[in-house]
Amino acid sequence: MALPPLKSLLALEAVIRHGSVSKAALALSVSQPAVSQQLRVIEKFFGRRLIERTAGGFSVDEDVELYAARLQRAMDEIRAATRAFQDRTDKLENRLTVALLATFAQRWLIPRLAGFQQAHPSIDVRLMTTSQPTDLGREDVDLSIRCGGGSWPGHDSQFLVANKIFPVASKTLMRSCPLHDVSDLRGAVLIRVDTPPRDRDWPHWLGAVGAGDLEPKSWQTYSTSTQALEAATAGLGVAMVHTPFALDSLSAGHLLKPFAFEHPDDDGDYFLVFRRQHAEPRRITLFRDWLATGELRNQ
Repeated sequence: MALPPLKSLLALEAVIRHGSVSKAALALSVSQPAVSQQLRVIEKFFGRRLIERTAGGFSVDEDVELYAARLQRAMDEIRAATRAFQDRTDKLENRLTVALLATFAQRWLIPRLAGFQQAHPSIDVRLMTTSQPTDLGREDVDLSIRCGGGSWPGHDSQFLVANKIFPVASKTLMRSCPLHDVSDLRGAVLIRVDTPPRDRDWPHWLGAVGAGDLEPKSWQTYSTSTQALEAATAGLGVAMVHTPFALDSLSAGHLLKPFAFEHPDDDGDYFLVFRRQHAEPRRITLFRDWLATGELRNQ
C-alpha cells in the first residue's frame, strides 16, 4: 500500500515525541507553520483528524498513540542505522593503507609516523608489508612505496629518499678493528644478506671501489636486511646497508660509516606512488603533503 509522505511522518512523530508543535519544529530545524502543514498532509492522507488541539496543547486517541509509538520505534531504528552507516563511512574515509617493504616500514617510516598521527589523529594509517609491487588500481590500497626511477604507467610518484649502499659498523667493532681503508675489510667479519636482490650488495660495492676480489676474515649470513643491521649494531661485523635503513642509526651514533663512498642501488630510489585521479581523497593529500615536508625528508 501507499505510504504517507516521509516529511509528514517525521512531523507527526516529532510532535507526539516532544509534546508540542514548537518543540517539534525546533527538533526538525523547520518553522512551526511547516510542521503544521505536514500534519495537515498526513491527516488528509488518512482522511481523519489525528491531533486534536486543546487549551493545554493537543490530545490523540488510542489508535494514533499506538501508531505514533510504532513510528517512534521505526525512527529510532533508522537513526541508529544512519549513525552506524555514517560511522562506518567515516572510518573508511579516514583509513589510509600504504603498501611497502617490511624493512622500509621498520627502519624509516614507522619511526617517523608519530608526527603524522599527532597532526591528523583521525586518520587510521595501515601498513601492508609486501615485497611485490602492489596494483593500486585493483587492490584496497591507497599508496605504495617503491624502489625505481620514479615512473610507473598510470601513476604519479613523489620522491622520498635516495637509496645508496655503503658499509656500516658499530663503535665497538671500529675500536677493535679500525677501518681506515677498504683493504682493512680483509681483517673484518662481513655481514651479508643471502636473499635476492640483497645478496648482490657487497659484490656491487666492492667491485665499484676496485676490491672485487677482496676476501674478508669471515662472513656472517642473514636472510633479511633488518637482521643484518641488528647484527652490525651488536658489533658482530660490518654490514652493507641502504640509505633509508641506516639514517636513524647513523644519526643516533649506533652505527658508523667508515668510508665515504656510496654506490647507487640498481633498483633505484624510494618513491611514494599513487594513482592519477581528478579528486584525490583528503587522507591521501594530507599524507603526501606530510611526506613532502623538508623537515621529514632530512630526518
